Amino acid sequence: VFDDGDASLENEEIEVLEVYPNPASAITVIPVKANADEEGVIELVDATGRRVELIYEGKFPQGKKNHFIDANKYAEGTYSVRIVSNKRVETHALVIM
Repeated sequence: VFDDGDASLENEEIEVLEVYPNPASAITVIPVKANADEEGVIELVDATGRRVELIYEGKFPQGKKNHFIDANKYAEGTYSVRIVSNKRVETHALVIM
């Protein structure tokens, strides 16, 4: 679906770097690196896969940018930070205490 024959396509993606602090109990940093301008979303999902917060939606500018959530407003447990673009879906576990 995403292979259009362009060899540079693999460089045009978004990735979440290490989410910190993890475990979290207050403001949590979600650093995102984009190799090219690309549309996507970052969301926090619970253990059942239900979205509990839309963290960001829109165009990710090229380079690194930090996004933040307040873990204080969620019950203790294991969540996932999910980034979805038209090229990939990436998930990182986040423990909230």
